[in-house]
Parts: sequence; structure tokens; C-alpha cells
Amino acid sequence: MRRVQRYEVHDALASGGMATVHLGRLVSEVGFAKLVAVKVMHAQLAADPEFRAMFLDEARTVSRIRHPNVVATLDILEDGGELFLVTEYVHGPSLSFALRASRTSAMPFGVVSRVACDMLEGLHAAHEARAESGMPLGIVHRDVSPHNVLVGADGVSRVMDFGIAVAADRSHATKTGEVKGKAAYMAPEQARGERVDRRADVYAAGTVLYQLLSGRTPFGGGTFTETLSRLLLEPAPSPAALRGDVPFELDAIVLRALSKEPSERFATAREMAEAIASAVAPSSAHEVAAWLRSATGDFFAERDALLARASSSAAALPAKESEVTVREPGSRARPRRWPVALALGVAGLAGAAALAIRPHASEPRSSPAAPVASPMPPPEPGPPPSLVAAAAPEASAPAPSASAEARRKAPTPALGRPSAKPPAAASAPAAAATPSSPPPKCCLFAAGAWQRLSLRPDCLDNCPPGTP
Repeated sequence: MRRVQRYEVHDALASGGMATVHLGRLVSEVGFAKLVAVKVMHAQLAADPEFRAMFLDEARTVSRIRHPNVVATLDILEDGGELFLVTEYVHGPSLSFALRASRTSAMPFGVVSRVACDMLEGLHAAHEARAESGMPLGIVHRDVSPHNVLVGADGVSRVMDFGIAVAADRSHATKTGEVKGKAAYMAPEQARGERVDRRADVYAAGTVLYQLLSGRTPFGGGTFTETLSRLLLEPAPSPAALRGDVPFELDAIVLRALSKEPSERFATAREMAEAIASAVAPSSAHEVAAWLRSATGDFFAERDALLARASSSAAALPAKESEVTVREPGSRARPRRWPVALALGVAGLAGAAALAIRPHASEPRSSPAAPVASPMPPPEPGPPPSLVAAAAPEASAPAPSASAEARRKAPTPALGRPSAKPPAAASAPAAAATPSSPPPKCCLFAAGAWQRLSLRPDCLDNCPPGTP
């Protein structure tokens, strides 16, 4: 596996003269993942400046096609001098693979009708595509064949590789003057190097339909030159001559699509699709999927294993190597929380310290001040004093201070962990007298004396004697 920007590139799915198609995964920084297909252009083509320019231009144009019967173009990348085309992943084989796998049994006519109509609807969407300005883009596939039609496990067929074959043909023709393409599916005007329009794709679709019905192409079976010679000079044979149960209406549709003269063909791909659907009712997507599974069961077993390997290798990839930190969706960093008891204890000590160094608002300025407290001794084991109002230990009454001014200038008791060894000059801690009944919870024994934490009447009246 390799990483190309946001994509993981896994095992190869297919390889051709222009590129190798790999299984890929789009992985976002927030944990979203999606299967894609990543087409990696061969190095010799990616290094050709003219090919690169035409490829990128055509790929951007084709990305405007949005139709259920067209494999969507998702992204175009360049990394380290390599070109990558990211497209929708279709879980299913090419039509050419399905035809090879089902040679022992002919494809049902309903399935033929559905696959052909899906292919033609995808072509029509490409032919009708327009720019943002509303101008027609004039897209012509020029390489319609069973290799470029994917039949998904959902029973839907999709056309792929729009524009790429056009770019490759231009580059090659510019250098050598040769015509590139699959001769068995090429329209006569394309074979002669003439300007083509959507009717060239209609001709190629007629050839695909012929192959679905009979198991072979009308002019194939020889060398490139021999095929082109028959295509240009001989009339198209009837598919019913090879398969006697072909409906008459389908036979006529094929022969019209294979006319040498473009004007004698169907004007649009949709017109041809409507004629096929009228001749033979298309099977449902569910029926196509069932036929596909029965004809290509081994393909899906291998593809499922490939998906499992890709998933396991992605899960085992270290975060540093993958360059992406993936969190569970919806997760977020949680703030660190102090234990509740510790937090309340610190708050209680802070309040007691504040009361120890400042006279109460309701007391006159001349009231006795609390004694100067030495550093607080280490607490005995047990619950924090801020959480429970325990009875005070046995002690004598506190010694009053000279004045309120001395009380204001008294040092603040330490709120943190007390020193293990108090200063030598510090006096012994003064203790509050034990009340006859437990003090209310708003009274706290801290800094060597009982302190009030509230102005509640029960605090003012019931706290131990000498409480400031």
C-alpha cells in the first residue's frame, strides 16, 4: 500500500495500455473513509507534456457528467510527476469479463436489454453535457466497448473512461498520424480519421449489443488491418444468423446502429435505448444482479478478499506512517478534571483563610481579632474538613490579639501542602473550645481555630466561642 495525499492506494484491479487501476480509499482527518478507484497513468505517458495537458483538460471536462450510468470522476492528482485519476468504485466486473465468464450459457434477452439501455443512457448523458455557460461540451467517448462498461453488484451498468481515450488518441495521432482505438468497435468514419460526433458512439454501442446477443463482434476475428478492411467494405452481418432465437426487432435495431452512413443510424443514444426497451422488456436491477452473481461468482469471491486485505492493512498502518490521525466520529478531547473532594477541600481552605485575615462585615472595627496562626499542621487521615463538619478536638479557648490592625496584618495561612517543619518563631496553634453540641456545617476548624464560612444566623449563634 502507498499513500498519495488523502488516498490510500492498494492492490491493482486491472491494467491496460494507458494506466493501471488500483483499489483506493479516501481517508479524511475526521475518520471518514470511502472506497474509490485510483487510475495511475503509466510513466511514459505521464512524462509527455502534450498528453498531460490534454488528459487534464479532458478529465476536467468529463467531471461535469453526473448520471447513475456513468462512473463519476472524483479527483485528479499529481504527485511526484505521476498523474492519478480518482473515480467512483464499482463493486462488479467489466462487461467483457462477464461475457467471458458466461460463454457456456447465452445472456438472457431481458438482461441484454437492461445492460444495453444502461450503457446507452450513460452515453446520452455524456453527449448532452454542457458547460456552466450552457454551451454543449461535445463529448464523444470514441472507445465504447465491453471493457469500458462495468456491471455492478447492484445490477446497474455504468460507462467509464470518458475523455481519456480521446486524449490518448490525439497525442498518438499528433506524433505518428496513426488512428488509435479498438478496431472491432470503431465506426467507419473514425477508422478513416474523419471528424466524429455522438453517432460514432451509437455505432460502437450497436457492436456491443451484437456481441451481447451472439457472443462475438460483427467484424472481429483477424488482425487490426483485416478488421478495419471488413468494417469499411462489408455490410454488417445479422446477429440472428448466429443465434436463431434473437427477436426480429432486436436484430433490426442492431443492423440500423451498424449502418456505414451516420445519418442512417439512430440520431441519439437515447433513441436507440427506447427502441431496445420497446422490443424487449428490460430485466430489473435485481434480476441483473442475480444473473451476474451466478455467472461470475469467483470474481466476487476474489474481490471480497481483496477488500478485506485493504481494510486490514489500513487498520494496521501506524498513525505516523499514514500521516493522518483518525479519531472515532464524534470524539473530542476531554478536559482534565480534579477529584471533587480535593477541589472542594481547596475551596474550603481558601474561604477559611480569607475570613481569618479580614474582619466580618457585621462586626465593629474594634472587635477582638483572631490570633495569628502558625502554619497549618498536617491533617489527620479521614474525610476532608471541607466536606464534613466534624466535632472540634479538645482544646483551650483562643487567646485574643491586641487589635484589629494586627489581625489585618497577620500572615495568610498556607493553602497548599504545609511545610514539614514550621518556623522556629511560630507560636503553638491556638485551638477553639469544644461546643456543647456539634457546630453547624458552616463552621470549619482551620488554621488552628474555628472559622465562620457564612453569615447565616446559626453560624453567628452556634459556632464555638472565639470564632472570628
